[in-house]
Amino acid sequence: MGVSSVQEIRAAIARGEWRKPTSGLAPGYTQGNLVILPKKYAFDFLLYCNRNEKPCPVIDVSEAGVIAPPIAGPDADIRTQIPRYRIYKNGVLAEETTDIVRYFEERKDLVSFLIGCSFSF
Repeated sequence: MGVSSVQEIRAAIARGEWRKPTSGLAPGYTQGNLVILPKKYAFDFLLYCNRNEKPCPVIDVSEAGVIAPPIAGPDADIRTQIPRYRIYKNGVLAEETTDIVRYFEERKDLVSFLIGCSFSF
């Protein structure tokens, strides 16, 4: 990809120049997965992660409606800086997209979790 910083990687993703997995793009940084839920489910998910910390280690959690992970990426925009999002509704894959801005415009109660993945172990 030829980028030299995490900010450049995020910008390339937001511009649509990178749509593949991000494994190995930012050596020295923790790789994670993103889970976004309505606030009414957030505590239950956090409790699940705490009780299952090996497979679901919590890296960061945002307040409802916040688009930047406060610790892991305070300058990030989780709505556009991930190559592909999978949207599940009632447990069924409903959509794959490269931008989730509209979901944050429609709902102000979305809580974002960054959790570890197999690359972060």
